[in-house]
Amino acid sequence: MTEFIKTPFIPERKVSHVLIDGRASADILSGLEDLGIKPILTPLSAGLYEAVTNHPDMLVHPVGDNILVVAPDVYEFFNSVLEPLKFRLIRGKSVLKSNYPENIAYNVARINNLAFHNIRYTDPVIRQYFEQHGVKMINVKQGYAKCSTCIVSDHAIITSDRGIARTADNYNIDVLLITPGHILLPGLNYGFIGGATGLVSKNLLVVAGMLNNHPNYIDIVEFCSKYNVSVRSLGKGQVIDIGSIIPILH
Repeated sequence: MTEFIKTPFIPERKVSHVLIDGRASADILSGLEDLGIKPILTPLSAGLYEAVTNHPDMLVHPVGDNILVVAPDVYEFFNSVLEPLKFRLIRGKSVLKSNYPENIAYNVARINNLAFHNIRYTDPVIRQYFEQHGVKMINVKQGYAKCSTCIVSDHAIITSDRGIARTADNYNIDVLLITPGHILLPGLNYGFIGGATGLVSKNLLVVAGMLNNHPNYIDIVEFCSKYNVSVRSLGKGQVIDIGSIIPILH
C-alpha cells in the first residue's frame, strides 16, 4: 500500500519513490533500485546555471502529504509524472533565474514544523502554505538552506553552515557541524551535505558517493546512530551534491 510522507524529508518507514537529479550516475541510481526504491529523475530548468539545473531541491518543495510546490518552468513535467501517483502540484510564483538570490525560492530546509530559509526570497506560495498550516518560518542568511542541511530526524541535522547550526540550536535541534567542502559539485568549488543525502526510511540515510572518504565520516555515522539511523553510501566516487535525494512516497 502506497502512502504519502506526512512530514517532508522525514519518512516514517521505507520509501518507494524519491526525486533525484536527472543526471545522477548509474551507480547511484542502481544503489537506490537495489533498495527497492524507484528514482524519479528531475528535468533541467532553463533558468538555472548548469551545476544545479536538475537539482530537485532547487526545483520543488514538498510541503506535506501529497502536495508539492513546483517552479513554473518545470511544473508541466512534474505534473505529468506525479499526478498519476495522486500527487497534487501547486505552481509556484517564483520564476527561477541563474543568479542568486533569484534561484533559491524553493530551497527551504523543513525540519518537522520549522522551516529554515532566507525568508525574503522564499516563494510566496510556500510562505502562504506554511502560514495556513502552522509551520514556523525561521530566517537564516543561507539561501541554499536545504542544500546545506542534511535532515537526520525531526530534531537532528548535519550542516557545515555555522549560521544554520547556531539558529537550529536555538530551537533545540541537535546539530552536527562538519567541515565545509570535501563534497563535489561539478562547475563550482564544492557542494553541501544536504544536497548529497536523503532519508529513505526512518532509520536509513543514503549518501551520493562514498562517505568514508569524507573527513567527518566517523562523526556523521556516530551522530546518526544516536537517532537509530544507519548510513549507506551509493556510488563509488567522492561524495557529490546532487540537490538532495527527496523521499516522496512510502
